[in-house]
Amino acid sequence: AGYYLYKYSSNKNVGRQNTGQERPSIALGPHRGWVSGLSALPVNASDAIVASGGYDMSIRLWKLTGTTDEHGQPTLEVISGAGCANIVRSLCSFNWDGFPTVITGQSAFDGATTQFFDVESCSLVASTRGHSMAVLDICFVPPINGAPATFISCSPDCSIRRYTIGPRAKATTAIQQAEVATYSDRVLSVSSAPQITQQGKETQITAASSIDHSVFLLSDDFASFRPVSKEKGHTGPVTRVRWDPKSAGRLISAGHDGNLIFWDVATEQKLATHHIDTSISTMSVCGQSGLVLT
Repeated sequence: AGYYLYKYSSNKNVGRQNTGQERPSIALGPHRGWVSGLSALPVNASDAIVASGGYDMSIRLWKLTGTTDEHGQPTLEVISGAGCANIVRSLCSFNWDGFPTVITGQSAFDGATTQFFDVESCSLVASTRGHSMAVLDICFVPPINGAPATFISCSPDCSIRRYTIGPRAKATTAIQQAEVATYSDRVLSVSSAPQITQQGKETQITAASSIDHSVFLLSDDFASFRPVSKEKGHTGPVTRVRWDPKSAGRLISAGHDGNLIFWDVATEQKLATHHIDTSISTMSVCGQSGLVLT
């Protein structure tokens, strides 16, 4: 049957395609600018709401209509939308005290903004600023070992920032910056691992990548960095890092050199390299199947 792939591109469309069928994807409708961020929020085992963000300074929410097109593919429709403060450069979603929520990383000439939108009403519920340049990637980190939930963002301003997320009932003051890590060059991507057991303790590991061709890990206190491996990696800017949700400690990186590299963080070894004859601008991992999408 295949898995459903939600995809976006510079043609201003969002599409849904069954990866088990070689049929055209469904155009959900154009933004008034490039679509630069996408996140699926599961509703149940077979349904999801899709959030998209774009250069038209807006987000839109899409859902299944319950009907199919001439190819037998389920169709989707926009259900709501909201204007953002700036151009949307990245987007992720999480469940905030029982309320599905979308986090948008944005950019502007006078800095960058991160805004939180409630999915049901598509209304703005929280906002914060920190980076001085565009928020290129953002990830949610669930609470662990009594610590609060956090989100982590990165930017070409050479910083990686971690924010705590407090109770939604106090949304206007719930987002507080906790740590800032300053790297030596522009940071393009950030990803937090699923819970990993190390020395009998559940922990989170944060990985990031840079325009300087490197993939690196951050210490728990965000005070230091270490390369994911001493082995040679990418030969160009590393545009995306993502953890494999099905294999603890396995990190995947993609870059402008067309390489998709699999790393074992525990042994600091490169497991495999797959080359594509084009630069890779984005990459994600399907949690259910472990399928890597570029």
